[in-house]
Amino acid sequence: AKETPPAPATPEGAVPTEPPVVAKEEPKAEPAVK
Repeated sequence: AKETPPAPATPEGAVPTEPPVVAKEEPKAEPAVK
């Protein structure tokens, strides 16, 4: 049977437990590295 992955790809209408930081690119991950 197919088991749902940890969270690499979110199915339709499903909310990821940990949102991808790559999409948001929040400054939290990088403390002002400009």
